[in-house]
Amino acid sequence: MPNPIANRHAFKDAPQHVQDYASPAARVNGPSVYTLQELSHLTDRAETEAGRCIACKAPACETTVEDYSLLPGCQLNHPPAWITAMGNNDYQAALALHNRTSQLGLFYGLLCPAPCEDGCTMGPAKGGVGAINIHEAEATLYSWAIQNGALLDSAQDYSSLRNGKRVAIIGSGVSGIEAADVLNRLGFEVHVFEKKEQIGGILRWEIPNYK
Repeated sequence: MPNPIANRHAFKDAPQHVQDYASPAARVNGPSVYTLQELSHLTDRAETEAGRCIACKAPACETTVEDYSLLPGCQLNHPPAWITAMGNNDYQAALALHNRTSQLGLFYGLLCPAPCEDGCTMGPAKGGVGAINIHEAEATLYSWAIQNGALLDSAQDYSSLRNGKRVAIIGSGVSGIEAADVLNRLGFEVHVFEKKEQIGGILRWEIPNYK
């Protein structure tokens, strides 16, 4: 797959991919794990979709503005960087780039409302033919990482950065785990407390399997 930066017109050759959704009959049986064959199909599709990215010099898919209605975009990640790597079929590099800010890409790819796509230059709001399907590419990247054991391999040891301070986080939902990850990177000794027998918060206990 050509580098999006070197192929500014890739978006003209490949139409926007609209994400597939399972039927209600399939969803009611609970979530399914991608088979290697399905994952191979998804990675091919994600690379094609990544090739549509025009690598904007001032990416509108990311933002520092808290009010999404004023300026939509992702406040956490930098999509063009890891999307470019995916377009070049370098999933290891894409994973490393994404992990710089968050390792919860599978959650964001599956459940985030994707304000990054609202801000995408390729979206209809900006006069484009269709936003890059960033959230599916993100979910595909982390599904690939889980299937191939790359997520654990990419984990970094921050013990050398310890600052002697300890932090307690109450609750192991997405916010708690994300906060623990960020504080760990900053050198804090983090302890996460969860009253239930398994971590996950709302993701595990409040969202029905068919969703």
